[in-house]
Amino acid sequence: MSARVAAGLLAGALLGFSPATLGGAAGAGNGLRIAFLPCEDIETTFRKFHPLLTYLESVTGLTVTLTVPGGLAEFETGTANGAIDLALQDPHTYRQLSHLFDDASLVQVRGLGATTRQFAVVLVRRDSGVSDLAGLRGKTVMFGPLASSTKWVAARRLFESRGLRHDRDLRRVHGGCCEDIAFAVSVKAVDAGLTCDHFLARHGARQKELGIDPSSLAVIGRTAPVP
Repeated sequence: MSARVAAGLLAGALLGFSPATLGGAAGAGNGLRIAFLPCEDIETTFRKFHPLLTYLESVTGLTVTLTVPGGLAEFETGTANGAIDLALQDPHTYRQLSHLFDDASLVQVRGLGATTRQFAVVLVRRDSGVSDLAGLRGKTVMFGPLASSTKWVAARRLFESRGLRHDRDLRRVHGGCCEDIAFAVSVKAVDAGLTCDHFLARHGARQKELGIDPSSLAVIGRTAPVP
């Protein structure tokens, strides 16, 4: 299989494409090597995608290996060197690395709700007195992991578009998953945090278990959606 196969091929497998397509494409190699650039910590990523690996092994008969590159540079090197067969990426990452892929191999790219857009949001406490990004100058903002294209790469660009540099105008810290970041904002450990756009709407029950009141948090900024 060409190492320049596009991220949407794996999305196709998730959406029910014929296993023969995957098996035929990867049959020339010793197995199937899938790379993820997650928005969560590595432990959560492995736990989340282990069922996918088990499924792919059962329908293809291949040995499936999951790798989590340490960042965009490591991913790019692995792709160029033929060490990656398939990639599951969010739109921001794909846009940055699209030059590595064969457009003819791209089946489709879909996010939650079968849309092609994804973005992150900036959360603050409603009682914080902060109503826009300018109000975060000099304050502590929790971004996602460095491997997160929505909660770090796109978020950084959002702040820069408002004249705020993460290394000059903000006290920057990095968190893990959206739950950890929202919790840090909720308990006032940080002044603001970046989460995936769907987090507040889709995980209300889980947030209450963690002691987070979703109604106490407000969105004051959104990264640019990427088609």
